[in-house]
Amino acid sequence: MSSPIAHFYASNLDVPHPERFAQTRFYNEWVVPQGMAYAAGAVVLQEGPWLTQLFLQRSPLHAPFVREELDQFNQLVPHLQRTIQIRQRFAELQLGQNFLAGGLDVLAMPTLLFDEYGLVVHYNKSAAALLNERGGLRLDEGHLQTHDRTTTLQLSLEITKAIRASRGDGSDLNSVVLLPRADRLPLMLMIAPLQLAGAPRTHGGALLFAFDPEASPSITVDMVRRLFVLSEAEAELSVALCCGKTLDDAAKERGTSINTIKSQLKSTFVKTGTKRQSELVSLLLASPAYFLAQKQQSA
Repeated sequence: MSSPIAHFYASNLDVPHPERFAQTRFYNEWVVPQGMAYAAGAVVLQEGPWLTQLFLQRSPLHAPFVREELDQFNQLVPHLQRTIQIRQRFAELQLGQNFLAGGLDVLAMPTLLFDEYGLVVHYNKSAAALLNERGGLRLDEGHLQTHDRTTTLQLSLEITKAIRASRGDGSDLNSVVLLPRADRLPLMLMIAPLQLAGAPRTHGGALLFAFDPEASPSITVDMVRRLFVLSEAEAELSVALCCGKTLDDAAKERGTSINTIKSQLKSTFVKTGTKRQSELVSLLLASPAYFLAQKQQSA
C-alpha cells in the first residue's frame, strides 16, 4: 500500500492473504450477512475535523475488483475532492451568513444586508418596521428604492461602491446618504463595506444602517436597570431623560414631587459616574441598552 489518503484499496487485492479472508469470523459473521463479497474504499479527503470516505461493495454474484478499476477510481478522486471542498466552503459561508443575519436581528437600529449583486438578502425587525411605515424606503424585487429618484440613484451608487470596497477594490470608508422627508428631518442612511471572514474576495457585500433623528430611543427600563445597577425609579427617570423629557415632565408623569426626582437623579449620577444630565444621556445612548433590540414583554 502507498498513501492512505486519496487512494482506493480492494479487499480482494490489498488485504494480506486474501485467500484466507473468507475463513475469518469477520467475513462469515458480518460480511456475508450484508450480502457482500468484495469491497473497495478510500479516504477521499481529510481537512481538519472533516473526513470523507467512499466505499464500493459487490455481492457474490459480481466479479471481484481488478487493479485497472482501482486506477480508474483513483483518477476520479481529485474531482471528488474539489466537489467536497466546494460543498464545505459553501456550507461554511452559509453558516457565516446565518450567524450574521442572526446578529443583525439583535440590533435596535434598522439594518439591511446586501449581497454581491446589490440585492437585500436580509433585514432585521427594526428595518422591517421602517419599510412598513412607507416613510420613503421600499423594496422592489430585492432592490432598495426611495421615493426620490435622485436619492435612489445616489443610494445605489454608494451601495455598489461599498460592495466593490468589500472586494478590496476601492475605499473602505463608510458613506452617508440623506433621504429627504416632508416636514421632517432627513433619514440618515450609512452604507458600510462587508467582508465575511473566509469568504472569497469575489463575493463581498454591504450593510446599511438607518437612523431616524426624530425617533425616540429604543431603550428599556429593565436593561438600563440591570446594566447600571439602578433602582426601578432611577432607571425610569434615566429612560425619560433619554427620550427628551424634563425633570418636571418625569415628576408629573409619575405623580411625585420634583424634590424626589432630583434625589433620584443625584443617586443615578453617583451610580453611573456622571455629573450632568447630558453626560448621563450620552452614557446611556452609547451603551448596549440603546443598540440592542429588546423583546417586548407580553401584557
